[in-house]
Amino acid sequence: MLAGHASLPNGFGLAYTGADGQTVVVGVAPNSLTVVGPGATGSPARPWHKHVPARIEPLAQAVA
Repeated sequence: MLAGHASLPNGFGLAYTGADGQTVVVGVAPNSLTVVGPGATGSPARPWHKHVPARIEPLAQAVA
C-alpha cells in the first residue's frame, strides 16, 4: 500500500446466530464507521469509502 492509504478489511460487521442462540457480531461494519448524509454517494446514500478522510491514531496500549 502507498503511504497515506488505509485498508478496510472485508467481512467485518457481519452478524450471525451462535450455537447458544445469541447474536454474534465480528468487528465493525465499515458503513458504521462513516457518517451518512449530504454528499454521500452510493445507495442508499452510503459513502464511497475510497474518498472518506480518516484520522488514524495508535492505541495507547495494546488490546489483548
